[in-house]
Amino acid sequence: MRQSGSAGDAKWYWGVDIPQLTRENSEAVLSLIQRDCQGLSGSLVDPRQFLTLHIDQESAVTIRTALASLNSSAVGEGLKEIIDEWLLWIGD
Repeated sequence: MRQSGSAGDAKWYWGVDIPQLTRENSEAVLSLIQRDCQGLSGSLVDPRQFLTLHIDQESAVTIRTALASLNSSAVGEGLKEIIDEWLLWIGD
């Protein structure tokens, strides 16, 4: 979910992980947030279409190193850029 705020928060933002949510529960949670938290909006993430991970800094560095050593596709290069940007943002 993205909240309007300072420019420094425009790209990276906090998230909430609630295990065992069904699609119906996810829709209800999103509806409550959009109704009760002014300025917040969000979207559902279907686990059949997207793999969402909580990757710590050490894992991100390992993935970046592995991707840098390969002749990656455009997707691999894009993933490396995302990791590079995040590591730069957190001060790696």
